[in-house]
Amino acid sequence: SGTDGAAGKDKSNHFASGGGSGGQILIFSGPDLKAPDDQLPTLKASGGNGACTSHSNLWVVSGAGGGGFVGFNWSKPSGYSLLLRPSFNILINGGALGSDETGHGCNLIPGREMLEATFGRNGQNMSITACAGGHAGVFCDLCDKDSWSDGVG
Repeated sequence: SGTDGAAGKDKSNHFASGGGSGGQILIFSGPDLKAPDDQLPTLKASGGNGACTSHSNLWVVSGAGGGGFVGFNWSKPSGYSLLLRPSFNILINGGALGSDETGHGCNLIPGREMLEATFGRNGQNMSITACAGGHAGVFCDLCDKDSWSDGVG
């Protein structure tokens, strides 16, 4: 499932609209949250790509959308171990350069290596509720040895 942002649209008259943001996926579940054994579900909230247009030697470039948010509120089952933790492929990438009005990639733009500022930033995935001290991540797992967490994120 996913809530990807829309790609920017190319327009005439030296105009290109930006990509949409990635949206939000929130999952509230009791201890029975499981993925099918033969599949790794994908949760996708990626930003839409920007757009570009050119007329003569003038290029107009729009920004891409930022990645969205995937949050979990999961009640761990009794006897929890990492082996029981559900697995998901979580995609929260920001958008990149898209294509122009002819469908060609914006990679034809002279000096395009300077356009990284138009890329959307990655989103976030985390637990919706604060983790206990010493725990972190989407499922509030115990921190690795020699690391720590104040329970935020």
